[in-house]
Formats: sequence, C-alpha cells, structure tokens
Amino acid sequence: MLPVSSRLRALKLALHPWHSLRAALAHTANRPVVQVARRTWMRLWFEEHPLGDLQRPERRLRVRLAGRERDAIVVDAPASFTWRTRSQPHGHLDLWCAVMPGDWREGVTAQVTLRVVGDDQATISATLAPGASWTHRRWTRLRVPVAGAAEVNLDVRAGDQRVQVAFADAAVRWRRPGVEVRVLARAFASRLIRGGVRDTARWAQQAARKDDDRDRYAKWCARHTPDARALAAMARGLASWPNHARFSILTPVYNTDPVWLEACIESVRAQVYPEWELILSDDGSSREETRRVLRTYESDPRVRVVWHAENRGIAAATQAALERASGDFIAMLDHDDELLPHALYRLAARLAASPDADLIYSDEDKLELDGTRTDAYFKPDWSPDLFLSSMYVCHFLVMRRTLVAEVGGFRPGYDGSQDYDLVLRLIERTSRIEHVSDVLYHWRKIPESASSAGTAKPWAHLAGQRALQDYANRNALDATVEDAGVPGLYRMRYHVRATPRVSVIVATTPASGADEPPAHRRPGAAFVLPAWIGKQQPAWVEVILVVSPEDAEQARRRGRDRVRVVGASGSETDRLNAGADVATGDYLLFLSPGVEPRHDDWVEALLEHAQRPEVGAVGAKLFRPDGRLHHIGLTIGPTGVGRRSFDGYPGSWAGYFSNANAIRNCLAVSREAVMLSRAVFARVGGWHSEVADPDIAMGRRLREAGFRVVFTPYARFTAHPDKSWPAPNDVSAREVAPQELDRDPYYNLHFEAESADYVVSHDPTGGE
Repeated sequence: MLPVSSRLRALKLALHPWHSLRAALAHTANRPVVQVARRTWMRLWFEEHPLGDLQRPERRLRVRLAGRERDAIVVDAPASFTWRTRSQPHGHLDLWCAVMPGDWREGVTAQVTLRVVGDDQATISATLAPGASWTHRRWTRLRVPVAGAAEVNLDVRAGDQRVQVAFADAAVRWRRPGVEVRVLARAFASRLIRGGVRDTARWAQQAARKDDDRDRYAKWCARHTPDARALAAMARGLASWPNHARFSILTPVYNTDPVWLEACIESVRAQVYPEWELILSDDGSSREETRRVLRTYESDPRVRVVWHAENRGIAAATQAALERASGDFIAMLDHDDELLPHALYRLAARLAASPDADLIYSDEDKLELDGTRTDAYFKPDWSPDLFLSSMYVCHFLVMRRTLVAEVGGFRPGYDGSQDYDLVLRLIERTSRIEHVSDVLYHWRKIPESASSAGTAKPWAHLAGQRALQDYANRNALDATVEDAGVPGLYRMRYHVRATPRVSVIVATTPASGADEPPAHRRPGAAFVLPAWIGKQQPAWVEVILVVSPEDAEQARRRGRDRVRVVGASGSETDRLNAGADVATGDYLLFLSPGVEPRHDDWVEALLEHAQRPEVGAVGAKLFRPDGRLHHIGLTIGPTGVGRRSFDGYPGSWAGYFSNANAIRNCLAVSREAVMLSRAVFARVGGWHSEVADPDIAMGRRLREAGFRVVFTPYARFTAHPDKSWPAPNDVSAREVAPQELDRDPYYNLHFEAESADYVVSHDPTGGE
C-alpha cells in the first residue's frame, strides 16, 4: 500500500490536475540548480536593477506558495507605496504578489494596482481571491512598462477586512543591447571552455551569493549610517576642533539628468561639516534642463559654476574646476553620484588626527535606480600593488591641493581615467596615504555608467592602461602594462633582469613519499621525488630536496644529478631553513612536496616580483586537484593563525572585486609556494618555528622591515591536500605574541572576523 503522503498527492492530482501540475513545475523551478541556471541566463540577456523593500525590513519573510519560495515584504492592506526609478527604453517593472496563507478564506479579496505616475496607459491591476480560486493561492506577477525616469505607485486595497499581502522580487529590467550580449556570451563561453561544466556551475552558484550579501549589507547600513541625532552630535563637536581643513569639491558636468544632478548637489549641501566649496564645471552641456539646474544653484555662495562654450572632455573640465579651487584639499565627485552627510566630517576628523596626510580615500557603495544601497566595496589599507592593478581608491578620494598643483593637475588625453593618471603622479611624491574605513560615497548605477556595466566606457579602460605605462616608464620599472581581461583591471608585467639563479627548496618526509599515488611509486619504495622535478624548471634553477637523515641516501640515488639532497630533522620550518643554508641561488623558492606547476613560466612569474627591491615575498595562486581555489593569499584569524580566502571556491572565481585575479599586497602568503630573495630571507632571520603560524610571522617581520608581500595570480600551482597543506605549529593561542593578534591591514575591519571570504560583519560594534 502507498504511504499516506503519496496517497494524498495522488488525491490532489485527481481533484486539481492543473494546479498540481503547476505546483510540481514550480517546485522543480525552485530547485537550486534550476534557479542558478535561470539567473545566469537572465543576467546574460537582461539588465536588472532590484527595487527597495518598501521601507519595512522588519516585515521581511520567506514565503512559500505553490512550491515557489521567495523573500517577501508583508504589508497590511490598505497601503500605498511609491518607487522612484529609471529604465532604458522598452524596459519594464516586475513585481510578484500574493495574499498570505493565513488569510485564505471565503470572502477575502485584495485589489493590487501597479501604476506609473503620469502615464495612464502604464497601469495594471489584479484581484486576489484565494478563498474562491486555487489560482490565487500562488504568486501573481504584475508588470508595467517603464522608460526613463519614472515614479511607480503600488496601491493595495482589501475592502473592510484586514488582509496581509506579500510582495517579492520587485525589479526593473530591460533587454541588453546586442553588442553587450555578445560580449557577455563570449566571456561565459570562455569560462566554460577554460574551467569546464563543473567549475562554471560552481561559479554561477557562488555568484548567487549576492542575495545574501545584499541582506547583510542592508543590516550593516542600518547599524553604521549616522541618524539625525548622530549628525547633530557631530556638528556640536566641531566647536572643539583646533583646525578645520577646507575642501574644494570638483564636479564636471555634461548633460546630466536633472534628477541625478540635483541629488548630487543636495548631498553636498547636506554635509554636517561646513568648510567646503562645490565647483561645478559645465563642459558645454547642450541639455537645457541641466543648465537650468546649474543656474538655480548659483545663488548659493558655496556653489560656483564654471561655464564652457564647448565640450572639451572630462579631464579639461575637471582641470578648469581645479584652477578655481581655494580649499586646502580637493575632492572629486561625479555629477550623478552622492555623498553621505558625514563624509566630509570623517575626512576632516582623519586630517585632524593625521595632519600631514596628503591623500585620503574611503570605502564606497552603489545606488540602485530606486536608491537602494548595494555592492559595498570595503577596501584594504594602502596597497601599492593593487593600485597598479586597478584604480581601487576611486571614491571618495581627497588630495592636498598644493601637491596636486605641483604635479600639474589633470592632463588631457586621459579622459575617463584622469583621476588614475593624477594619483599615479601623486604617489611618486608622497607616501602619506590614509584610508578611512567607512562608506562615504554612493556610486549611482545608471545604464551609461561604469558602475552599472564595466563595458560602458571602454575608452576609459584604455586611458588607464596608458596612464599606467607612463608611470612605469617615468620610474624606469622595465615593465609592460597588459590588459587583465576585465574592464579596469591590468597586469603590470615586470621584465626579469638577466637570469639570476633560483633555488627551489622542497622539504619532504617519508610519510609524504608514502602517500604518493601508486602510479608514481616504484615497487617497495617508501620515497618518491615530486613529479615535476626535471620536467618544468629552467636550467638556471637548482632543486634542493630536504629529507629525513635516514632517507638521504635513497633520495640521492633516486635524484641523481637532478636534485641536491639535504638530510635534516626537526620541524618543517627547521628543514626549510636547512635547505636555505646550502642553497646557492640569489632567490629562494619554497614549495611543498605536493605542489605542482600548472604552466611553464612559473619561476619567471614569481621572479618578476621577487627581484623588485621593495618586495619581500611573492606568493602564488594555488588550486585543489579538482580545479577549485585553494590559496590567494592569507588573512589573519582571531587567534593569530592565517586563513585562506575563498578556499574551495570555483577555480574561475574572481574573488572580492577581482582580488583573486589581481596582483596585490597581503599580510602573508603560504609557504606552500613562496619566493624570497636570499638577502631578504637572511635579513628577517628565516622561518621561525616557535610561533603559531610561520607564514603570518614571516609576513609581519617582512612588513616591519619595510618590505611588501605580493600575491600574483599569474604563477599557478596545483596543491595535493594529503601532502602539501602545512598545518599551524603546535603553539597555543596564549603563547602567541600580542602583536600577532593585531588586525590585518589588507582585510577591512567591517568583514567577519571568523571568515576569510570577505563577508560583511554582523557585529553591531564593528567600525573605526
């Protein structure tokens, strides 16, 4: 006999076949694999901007109807809400609605109307009567056409009865242009060919994490954004400050939508810190509405408008504003973006604490078309190598005006990357750079903006590449700037000088040899050489194999002239130091025995950075045998032990704002694959075995000695877990030196301390 649950399903199917079939299809569509595939397909064809949550985050619920679950906002009818949004031509606004199951009874109805204000044709209504109709016991979609800037009103009525209605997945969508679809399709196909079906599926699944990130960031905003009382307290506290820096905010304008331009200007006028001037440089706008807004604000003595008869480009317009600036510091604000009310206050406070700072930058986020805050970028402290990979300091950036004038201001020919070119020249004159870890700037996501689509301004990407090459040439770096494959991301490729000798040091044990796969093992052998030895290293590379004393003779017979064998006992770090003692190379490359190169120029990819005098150590990008990520640099955990970011993520995962694919600085890299110069290794005293994590200890000593630690994604290795993943030393947390527990300067303090995956913290006390 069939189980009771099966019999009930059969009865439902017999009584309501169409409803049951629909529920089964909805249940299938709700499966994670199907959802990920659908979202990936939709992102390929449509540009989507989610709308806000009707300003009622406390009523957010997970609602399941007819096999389909959605994160929904529940409201009590009657109610009315209005969104302000924007779309490309032929766009539409989608919204799903349903009566909550608790109100499914006879006589209960809800009238839901979605209407574009000022357009009587763009209206749709639905009557939900779940007590009388099975079809109303599921999600119902409402859709209205939207083009350009618009206000959309949502009205809910339910007669005299109290009815709860759920709304979910409100978003504005429009079809992507054919050129953009082809670019995205080629990128997806390239990912599929490069990583295979499994890796691409993992990438798509991890990309869906954005929904959780959006929720986390909304909670962060609720905790950390100052309210009216906090802003008033900031204003009162200004009286006790001994000095007040004055800011000149430069904003080039060209045919800006009046809605966004007004919001931009008002965000400056709303600053709690009063010492500022706003210089609007109109670059020959032909749009009368834009010019009208500028004339309106000329009556404010703190706002100055510079008029130009013709369009000369953003660099020239910004330079014209700079020439009229009178403040101690200048800041750049895009014409359609916004500042938070406490932005200048936080920067002035940092200047009061660090009066000699020449450049200060902050964290930032993006504004959806309806004003919802998303895509927060919590940045690292100053990371020179990351800056040579991308203009990550972007917004909100404040620079000492006299220094900007000294380097010549904004240069023509770099439109779209004029600020990148300027800062590249500034860092040649100063190292006094500060980071305020707080979101102070909103970057608006409009279709024609690079914040919405990286392909929106290809000319800006090329200008950035030219600015970087100029920097390399001016400073005799002997490097070529290459496109890294993502808009705004570059590779500074340093040329290897001559052919310095490199010593590759591998510390192995009998246990690691015994764990080799049978195909690599001779009958009766307890020790096996790493498979890559003799196959992929250049002639100017020597291999030093450190083994236990009892295995030394066997290793010499097996290695012949391909390796030098050193017999040593003790901890892993002791054996690595023993290998370094006999090495003859100018550079030392430490590899774990289970680490294998994935390409031919692996030594050169590490050596190009290790030969730089300012670099202390260079780490590689490691993958698991199944293609997933294993290592992209270390962050420090709460107990002082290093953690691997995105360990286990898809191999094609770009990381947090492409940090898995960018040359950048980090606190430490793993000794599974790390290169140092012999001189630097000797200066910091080699590996220390009396600390909880030798990798973190090495990174800290290098940093204290004035060296950088660099991660490069262009040296790639496969790490076999059974014999290549070093564990922390057997040192308890109480034995860790206090300085080892300090925060990681390259891991923002607003991330979860227990995670290494750049997850926004839920800690209500976090912050500077």
